[in-house]
Amino acid sequence: EKNENLSKAMGIFLGLGTIGYAFGPYLSTFFLKTFGESNYLYIMIFGIITAIAMLFYVPKIKPREIVKNANFISALKEIGANKICLFLIFVTCIKSLMIMSYGTYIPFLLKKYDFSITTIGLILTLFYISGGISMIISSKIEKYLKLKGMIALSYLPLLPLSMCAMYFLKVNTALAIAFFIATGFFVLLAAGVVLAHAQKLVPNNAGTISGIIQGFTLAIGSLLLIPVGIFGQHFGVEYSIILIGAAGFITALCALKMKI
Repeated sequence: EKNENLSKAMGIFLGLGTIGYAFGPYLSTFFLKTFGESNYLYIMIFGIITAIAMLFYVPKIKPREIVKNANFISALKEIGANKICLFLIFVTCIKSLMIMSYGTYIPFLLKKYDFSITTIGLILTLFYISGGISMIISSKIEKYLKLKGMIALSYLPLLPLSMCAMYFLKVNTALAIAFFIATGFFVLLAAGVVLAHAQKLVPNNAGTISGIIQGFTLAIGSLLLIPVGIFGQHFGVEYSIILIGAAGFITALCALKMKI
């Protein structure tokens, strides 16, 4: 029951954060179209006001007593000795690559088909909102599929969904948009579950593994975005999207073969 509550809490926490983040693309494109590029930087004022409000109104939490024997190197050794934990880090690196790639290349692809900038922003917003919703409900699905099944369900559909979206861009744009939004739902479905399970594997270093999964993997995903971008420059944006979908598909197959 405790493990179930952790997955549920993690899914809600990450999901709500993603939904909040999701409004960024639409609001930024709306602001850009309404006020122009010269006034675009003024949008930072909203961020500054929010930061000040959080400083004064978010409840202060008393810091816990620092463990004197805590050692970052020993924490990394414990994490490195756990094969399942390393695999979950790999899974999250692929997720980071996919989510950043979709967020980068979908706008280029839609612009190619003459979508307006505000429409592109709205599609990205719906993409991330669907991902946030999937994380919130992920713990309910996990009851039936467990960790291995969740990774498979999250990553296996991405390649066919991406290919369907690109096909329907030429035939039916409404269906193409629906497939892109469905891709957002699945790509983030297992994110909270994976993080919760990683914390369970190394409970004494839950903070370190959380930092690795939530921070380090984003850096790795960003680095992997470079060769994907070079690939797309030579072969086209469509093939970059197919490539990252294939990476998710292979990752799902690896998860199904592992004893997790």
